[in-house]
Amino acid sequence: LALLWIVPIVGLTIFGAGLLDPGRVAILLMFEIVVGLSGVALLLDEPVGLREVAGALLIGAAILAEFVGNPTARAAAPPATGRT
Repeated sequence: LALLWIVPIVGLTIFGAGLLDPGRVAILLMFEIVVGLSGVALLLDEPVGLREVAGALLIGAAILAEFVGNPTARAAAPPATGRT
């Protein structure tokens, strides 16, 4: 049952990673940690320490720096699809 859920997710992640810049893919995949931390804190009432909050804030800052602070990066290179 888990394979019906995991295999399409991994396939879509690999497909999407081929269309984006590797730096952006890494940052987006790190955002999964922030979502997981939020889910654990909200759903399971686990204590979240200062270290976890600081890490989540640093990941958020990296996302903002990559996507908002660098407007020329969007048009710098076409996606690596192999087609022209």
